[in-house]
Amino acid sequence: PAVQAVSSRVTFTGAIAARYDMPIANEGDTGRIVAVNVEAGDHVKRGQVLARIDDSVMVQQVNRLAASLEQAKAQAALSASDYRRAQGVEASGALSAEDIEKRRATSITDAANVKVVAAQLAEAEARLSRTRIVAPIEGVVLTRNAEVGQIAAPGGTALFRVASGGEVE
Repeated sequence: PAVQAVSSRVTFTGAIAARYDMPIANEGDTGRIVAVNVEAGDHVKRGQVLARIDDSVMVQQVNRLAASLEQAKAQAALSASDYRRAQGVEASGALSAEDIEKRRATSITDAANVKVVAAQLAEAEARLSRTRIVAPIEGVVLTRNAEVGQIAAPGGTALFRVASGGEVE
């Protein structure tokens, strides 16, 4: 017997798969895909836009609600000003208690309307942000099933599959 180097080769067959395979689908409203920014094999960073869904209608809704919010704020300011003036002349008896109460109610209603429109605007802005399909993690794009012109529906098939950190097993 003697000491000598032994070389050995081990071969095997098997599948290589991503350790953490994350499917990414549309979580917003149904819409047509207007841009796909990545291909299979691309490295992506967290928050990177993978695809965009048509947002032309959503942008107009956001703009309309932003204008409605400005309108509601102006109306609320006017109502509050009317109520303050009514309170100022209350002692002189120039206005009835009913008129003063109506102005107070109008002021409260208009202030509440501002909150309603602000909430509607926030909802529309959130829906608009969902027209961007972004990478939730950093990794490598394994598959791309998204095509420009395709309709992307929430809960549908995964548009992309990303391997978290590019780890395989």
